[in-house]
Formats: sequence, structure tokens, C-alpha cells
Amino acid sequence: MVVAAGLYSSIEAKRIDTWYSLLIDNEIKSVYNINAARSSVMRYGLFLYGLIVETDPARMQMLNTQLEDTYTEYQARIAEAERLYPAYSQQVAAAAAGFEKAVADSRPARTAALANQNQKAAAIMHSTVDEEMELARAQAITVAADNGEGG
Repeated sequence: MVVAAGLYSSIEAKRIDTWYSLLIDNEIKSVYNINAARSSVMRYGLFLYGLIVETDPARMQMLNTQLEDTYTEYQARIAEAERLYPAYSQQVAAAAAGFEKAVADSRPARTAALANQNQKAAAIMHSTVDEEMELARAQAITVAADNGEGG
């Protein structure tokens, strides 16, 4: 009986250890994806300002494409972070909502920039988008810090 109990506890301890290791691994991968999403926020802002100051039409189209690609990458990273660590999905979704708003509000600035209305594009950026982008970045930092600390 003692041998059976010892064997059972050994197997159970191994199972629990494996489960905790997987949980920690997923948490680390989730934090990585949140940080990668945060870098996408920064890249999006850089590409957006690049679009506003660019004068070459071909380069403007390339920057516009890079904006879309960066946004798509952001969405993929956020989805993966939520999948890997569902306990933080509400915080991740709240942070993502801020960036979603910034992207939506940046569309008129992009349109103005593509039409060579740089003053108008810059005014839109300064009136709303800059603050929203900074807030989205700060929210991602907070989520990553909270997630990395284990809550």
C-alpha cells in the first residue's frame, strides 16, 4: 500500500510539475507577444509619420502598405497572447481596443497624407492620434508587466 501511494504521489507530482511548466511557458510566450504587439504600435506610429512627410508617391504607397502589414501583425500578436494566457484576455483586449481606436482615427490622417495634405494630416495626428498611440503603448506596457509578474 505504501509503495502504491508513493508511486501515485510521484506520478501526480510529475503531472502537476508538467502542468505548471506549461502554464509558465505560455505566460512567458504571452508576454513576448504583448511586447511584440507594443513594438508594432511604435512601428505604426513611425510609418504614419513617415507617410506624412514623404513626397515620393511610390514610397508613400509602400509606407501605406507597411502600415497595413504592421496593423495585421499587431492583431496576430494580440490574438496569440490572448490564446496563450486566457486569464489576461480582458486586459489584453482593453489594451488592444486603445490601439484599434488609434488606427481608426489615423485613417483620415493617412488619407490626407496620401493626398499631399501634410498640414491636415499632421493636425489630425496632433489632435487625437498621438495621444491615443501613447495610451495604447502604455496599456501594453502595463499588461506585459502585470502578466510577467503573474498577476
